[in-house]
Amino acid sequence: MGKIEKRSLLSSDGKEGSPTSYDTIEEDIKIDVSNADQSNLISSGSFPNYTNYTYKHQILDESDDSEVEIDYVAKKIVMRSVLESIKDFLYHKKLLIVGMMLSAVLFTILGTQVWTSFGYKAWMTIIVVYFTFLVLIVGNWSPEIVMLGNTTVLLALGLIDVPAALQGFSNSGVFIVAVLFIVASGIQETGSLEYLVQYILRSPSSLWKAQVRLLYPVAFLSGFINNTPLVAMLIPVVINWSRKIKIPASKLLIPLSYATILGGTCTIVGTSTNLIVVSFLKKERPDISLNIFEIGLVGAPLAIIGVTYIVIFSKWLLPDRSSGVMDLLKVERDFTITARISEKSSLIGKTVEYGGLNQLQGLSLIEVERIDGSIVERVASDTEIKGNDTLTFIGKMNSVRELWAIPGLHIIDHLHSHVKSSQNNIITEVLVPEKSQLIGKTPGQSRFKAKYGISVISVYRDAEKGKNRLPSCVLEQGDILLMESSDTFIAHGSQNTDSDFLAIQEQRDPNEPKKQHNKFRMILAPVISLVMILLNATELVSLVTASLCAVFVMLITGCITIQGMKKSINMDVVVTIASSFGMANAMETSGVAEEVSKNLVSVFSNTGDIGLLFSIYLCTAMLTAFLSNTSSVALMFPIVYRINELSLKSRMYLLMFSASADFCTSFGYITNMMVWTAGGYKFTDFTKFGFPLQITLGFFGVFLN
Repeated sequence: MGKIEKRSLLSSDGKEGSPTSYDTIEEDIKIDVSNADQSNLISSGSFPNYTNYTYKHQILDESDDSEVEIDYVAKKIVMRSVLESIKDFLYHKKLLIVGMMLSAVLFTILGTQVWTSFGYKAWMTIIVVYFTFLVLIVGNWSPEIVMLGNTTVLLALGLIDVPAALQGFSNSGVFIVAVLFIVASGIQETGSLEYLVQYILRSPSSLWKAQVRLLYPVAFLSGFINNTPLVAMLIPVVINWSRKIKIPASKLLIPLSYATILGGTCTIVGTSTNLIVVSFLKKERPDISLNIFEIGLVGAPLAIIGVTYIVIFSKWLLPDRSSGVMDLLKVERDFTITARISEKSSLIGKTVEYGGLNQLQGLSLIEVERIDGSIVERVASDTEIKGNDTLTFIGKMNSVRELWAIPGLHIIDHLHSHVKSSQNNIITEVLVPEKSQLIGKTPGQSRFKAKYGISVISVYRDAEKGKNRLPSCVLEQGDILLMESSDTFIAHGSQNTDSDFLAIQEQRDPNEPKKQHNKFRMILAPVISLVMILLNATELVSLVTASLCAVFVMLITGCITIQGMKKSINMDVVVTIASSFGMANAMETSGVAEEVSKNLVSVFSNTGDIGLLFSIYLCTAMLTAFLSNTSSVALMFPIVYRINELSLKSRMYLLMFSASADFCTSFGYITNMMVWTAGGYKFTDFTKFGFPLQITLGFFGVFLN
């Protein structure tokens, strides 16, 4: 067994850890551990990586018989690490823990006083739904995984059968959601939306004029285009526009998100939430049909009220700060870029100076690694270049193309593959935001190439400037990735609905010809969408038939390609919606939904219809603030459907609106998450601006129903 000198730990802020009781002298030393013991410690994970700490080592007097066994010290380190982890968890999850304790008390009271008739299946359903709710709040897994897991558990416990578990995957409403993603992509690909936005926005002279020009047209478009791709397309447009008109993007991006939410509640096809409510309703009442514009009787007045509130109060309630993206744009970052000399390169045998490698604009050669693993850290002008050398450069984003211009030199990506040069290469900077699922993964584990067809060239991190750790780099919040793509990543990649990354800026080849949109298709795509809407509105054909016909016409006229169709369908959203049917079915068949609806009616029975409607709005909006809107609908629909004291359509309209109406949090609705980082907002910005709007719309929504 090896021995270790007693030491105390100094954190980066200079605070000393537990001091020793020994008479020692202080000196910087290394731990004296046998190779075997050190290997065991590292491989077992017992020895944590204290790279951000410095040590004050205290050497025991050699004559002192005191020896500290390595096992004891290792266990002490592990115990300290575990205690710190528990402390960190309790601090960050204190509200969740308090909520769980209150929930346990509430369920105990309800179980002994109210839900006395519940049997085994009812209680098992409540437990599964409750833990699903908790997992969704914690947010360690994406909604589609959680909802699919929920359905699996319900099926395994016998709470639902196989047909009920698979019901959502054969539902027409879920199918329509997928098809409408393709229709929206067709409008985007033809450039119709881009042209329309540029024509409408122009150059307003004040904030309120800018918001009027932006928000009312966006709310109208959101009634017919899914708001997730709509916001994804508009974020870079609005940020660039805000620079031109000298209005902070933080005054425009939250309003953009809220306007799309409000506009989406004006038609049945405006959001996937509306479609899923219709799907649930069709399952229960096949005889009832909802016209595409019918919900607009409630949704349109609420949208007008909401947008008017935004225009009036955003001047005082929204922060006046630069966009987070705009702040990032002000800084030129030095990326570490790796390139390899090919075996047939004309540079082989030449010096660095003769090959021009130390004269590249905006790039510095800082390291050469030979094929045998030896490294030249101080690269001189007379350093010889050899075949298969790996060269490490440090430089700006706009200098990457300098390397592509050198014959026989290949840029290396995160998979050690060559990044081929072409006129279509687009260099993009991408930010890893808070709560991104990329955090904790290496670029290879994130499957960038497979999922998005892009190559990661470099990772920038403030604390580790100049380090080349791309293949093994574990991504953290705030990392900036330098990527190569053959597609416009800001337009397409930023449609990622989990907000895993945010495109900051892109650079195209200056010699690339400007993309020219076909004018005929620019007009045709919106016309096809309009015909689809009219056919359904007049009830000549179903929405399934109309949307499929729209996609087919777009395909044969070239408005969208087969490849574009495949990329446009957001399977995460589709799977989340389809999986949620199992939970709704379990709540219904177990009797939980009926019992809870009775309790809700009895609590608000003295307040009349208005009280009942407000309780629906309040409960659903609270769920939406913490869960996805699809999950909120899955939880609330069985309950709301059983409240027979109110008009069925009134209940459904209010459920549709309240399931989308998250104006108080940054994570309750996908478009809020998308603008959160892009606008440099704090969480409290959404609450401060959105809470009065939430109450106002709830009040008017109840009375309009």
